[in-house]
Amino acid sequence: MWTQTKACLTRSYYNAVRNPGYNRIRVAQSVVMALLTGLSYLGTQNNQEALQDKSGLFFFILTILTFGNVFIQAQSIPLELPIIKREYRNSMYGVVSYMFSRILLEIPYLVILTMVQWTIIFFMTGLRLEAGMFFTAYVICLGVTWVATALGIFIASTAGNVVMAVASIPITILPFFLFGGLYQNERSTPVYFYPIKYVSWFRYGFNMLLINEFDGVEIGCPNITTNGTSIAQDCKFKTGTDVLEFYHVDPANMWFPNFFVLCISGLVLYIISCSCLYCKVRQPGRMREERD
Repeated sequence: MWTQTKACLTRSYYNAVRNPGYNRIRVAQSVVMALLTGLSYLGTQNNQEALQDKSGLFFFILTILTFGNVFIQAQSIPLELPIIKREYRNSMYGVVSYMFSRILLEIPYLVILTMVQWTIIFFMTGLRLEAGMFFTAYVICLGVTWVATALGIFIASTAGNVVMAVASIPITILPFFLFGGLYQNERSTPVYFYPIKYVSWFRYGFNMLLINEFDGVEIGCPNITTNGTSIAQDCKFKTGTDVLEFYHVDPANMWFPNFFVLCISGLVLYIISCSCLYCKVRQPGRMREERD
């Protein structure tokens, strides 16, 4: 299997090298979206008015990581499917080897481009300038990107062509997006939507970013000046703990189950994708049609 994986990986590498436009567009997409995010939330302060901005910032980061990676991956396998079928029937390699080579090929993109995006956003948006906070949030973004990449490959493995793959992306992502923790209170989710909520990578990523930013910090509560008299405000959020309680987020769940679920979700999606692709390349009706 390793020989087959190495052969698939080598070919994919040369295809990427011979198509510099693909690499440039991925880098450009990451940089442009990071700059747009940074300019939108430039210099956000840690006060009452900025709490909504920071919550929106974290959720928007998860959104661009998700949609960017899903759209790119969803178009890959349908374009290569005729070649995969032919070479599989010729016993050149197995589906597991092909899928493993795709995962290995995506790791450098996942690590480097996520770092580029997060670095730009972090230093532009006024988050806590601490090395621990930076790298912790980077690992969280990597976890979300891992799931998004796996979801894109899953959609690509089940779709018959690029048009179907791209068309199915919004309806696949939006339910998880809705129950991600920003647009609906954690305790307001209907019981029949609990399965979606508990596998939503938006939810786990959002919770971890909130914990990373607000756990153990003080929230600014400036006085109001009226007719020359300074009056203390009755601020709703005085500490980061108040913010986390508002979103019903438990700091003890930072790595388990939150990050653990992200890792397992991506792995499960890759396994299901491999199974779907295996069924697709072994469909006898399509094989006879291609031979004719």
